[in-house]
Amino acid sequence: MSARLIFDRTASGASLLLRCHRPIAQRGRPVPPSPLRPSGSARCASASRSSSSESTTDEEAGTADVVLVGAGWWSQGWHLPHLHRNERVRISAIVDSAPHPKSSLNPHLEPLEALAERYSCPVFHSVLDLLRDPIGQSMDGAIVCTPHSTHFDIGKDLIAEGKRRYEEAKAEGAECKPMNVMMEKPMTTNVREARELHDLLTKRRDARASDGAESCTIGIGGGMGCFLINHSANYRPQARAARSLVRSGKIGTVRHVSAFFASPLSWIFDDPSNAG
Repeated sequence: MSARLIFDRTASGASLLLRCHRPIAQRGRPVPPSPLRPSGSARCASASRSSSSESTTDEEAGTADVVLVGAGWWSQGWHLPHLHRNERVRISAIVDSAPHPKSSLNPHLEPLEALAERYSCPVFHSVLDLLRDPIGQSMDGAIVCTPHSTHFDIGKDLIAEGKRRYEEAKAEGAECKPMNVMMEKPMTTNVREARELHDLLTKRRDARASDGAESCTIGIGGGMGCFLINHSANYRPQARAARSLVRSGKIGTVRHVSAFFASPLSWIFDDPSNAG
């Protein structure tokens, strides 16, 4: 049975959690990753592997296999440590095109080889390489944490994987394993690309509806799985309070909202590598 995933948004980021598992809050400032679990030998992604792995134990049956795409400062400071601490998540692979990620925000990032050893998982140097491997074809979900300009192409590849799973399962009369994606904001670097990703997801929903599914929502693989953008500020207390106030009707019908956000982050958006 496939693990069903939700995202627990916290003050310090977002981590994939199983719906049946009580969220482990990870609040406050990020802490350096630590080997909280025994670290085995890292498997080499370039080596051929059989799709038949060790038999799944009862304890592992409810564990989500999550792939992290992008191993930069945000992933190493937030996502990897949080996922590693979650007993119901297994980091099944790390993907990054650079053998040793660099960042002006953290000059002490670890190379992929060290991350593979620390988190006992293989590394891949592209999403396409991942999707050619049984690990990518069987993962429960992926977190996309790469430079903004790469989100569009990576999103298309992961949506295509969901489509492949759905159509293959339909042809075989088998149950489809959902493909779940959480993408860091911004979704894309221009509106056209965002609309195209949305249209791809909508087409999958409509395809499943035409197959006679009773209920379909926009999702990967014909309405199965989820595609989320990590706007974690939406889940802060003040945002929840505003939503509750609007829904209550106490302030009448909202016709216009003026919002202002101040943060010294303009240099991120001026970075040529993030141009789209």
